[in-house]
Amino acid sequence: MLNTPTMKKSIILSGACICLGLQAFGQRGTIAVPRLPSDKLHKSLHLEFDRLRPFNPSYNKAPEFRWLNYGLQLDTYYSPGMAAFNFMHNFPDSTIVLGLTSSGEVVYPWIHKTATILDPKNMPDPWITPTTSYTLDSIGFAYAYLRSLPPSVIDSVIVEIIKHDDALVYTGIGGQYIWQDIEYDYTTNSIKPYQVIKRIAIPLTENDTTSIAAEILLPVTGVPVQQGNRRIGAVISFKPGFTWTITDSLFQKNVFFQVSMEQNGDNTDPSFYGTPNDPNSDLNCSFILPPSVRYNFNTNGWNGYLIPTWAFVTAFPFEHHLIYFGLTADLASVKTEDPAVELFNALPVPADQTLTLNIQMARASSASVRISDLTGRTLSSSNIGLLTPGFQSLQIPVASLATGHYLLWLQTESGITARKIIVKH
Repeated sequence: MLNTPTMKKSIILSGACICLGLQAFGQRGTIAVPRLPSDKLHKSLHLEFDRLRPFNPSYNKAPEFRWLNYGLQLDTYYSPGMAAFNFMHNFPDSTIVLGLTSSGEVVYPWIHKTATILDPKNMPDPWITPTTSYTLDSIGFAYAYLRSLPPSVIDSVIVEIIKHDDALVYTGIGGQYIWQDIEYDYTTNSIKPYQVIKRIAIPLTENDTTSIAAEILLPVTGVPVQQGNRRIGAVISFKPGFTWTITDSLFQKNVFFQVSMEQNGDNTDPSFYGTPNDPNSDLNCSFILPPSVRYNFNTNGWNGYLIPTWAFVTAFPFEHHLIYFGLTADLASVKTEDPAVELFNALPVPADQTLTLNIQMARASSASVRISDLTGRTLSSSNIGLLTPGFQSLQIPVASLATGHYLLWLQTESGITARKIIVKH
């Protein structure tokens, strides 16, 4: 496939490459979701994947802070417990080979970088609206790390924070697939510098060694405030503190794994529209860098780009990487301050036929409710009448709305309060 303005790249990779991937990454199997601690320090937490599920409010105590991962939210809200979690090699740039094929061809290490781009306004959990500004406060990922070399050898994980860029948004075949590209330079084994906001090097020592799934969580500083209509991303690379030779075998030195999820369970294809009827949800996309790009085997097609991990002819265990984004949101930008309203939430998430509004009023006020799409276009409205001081619960019908994301607006005499809602039938 040629890289031209009208034909950019194919969504299908060759079957031969798929077989190689399954042989190279044989560690499969379903394991439960990792716990997401609420602290933000750099630490290795040796946790078996049998803990509580994520997005429990105790993990995100402050209303303005959340750990976000799109794949985990899909598994929480749309297909609870369906995802399969798997280890996946993230190889360094090296001359190491895995062996030879039956025809004598060299089998190179397969995945050299992983990445996720997050669009926080298009998440299954309605937290912020398109007008909510936010800051990348923390970054984290799930991993395993095996060492065979002495303690003097210190490896590193490199995390590069990727910026929003509408010029890199690609609409694929028939307009079905939408994602933001990540451009790559195979001559330097690096992401194109203009995309990188910040580069973080995390040392890996014997203290980080773990053969079970663990997490690294660390604070991020120096990333500018992002406007609500912008995405944020992260690319993860393994940088060894040693040199490979052509005679090395895979486990004679140190190896690094990441944990990723297969969205709908083992040996299944992902749902391209993770958020129903919302093609923009593909912007919450995970990526890999395979040898066809790293070693420039393919001079057309995907050469020069990281590849969306679901862009294959069959299922793989890395549709969504467990890369976490800790965001601090400017909740003042979610709503106009309304001194009459002390509490306003909308449940359940998602809603089917009826939405329950829980409201705590500081003083009496007449009120009305309006539901709009994410552009602000009004879809329905109703006059509530007088709301008295104290708590009250209101029932709002949503059966007539199509499955998707909406904004619910509460208008009182002193201001407007907005919440993002999800409807799913």
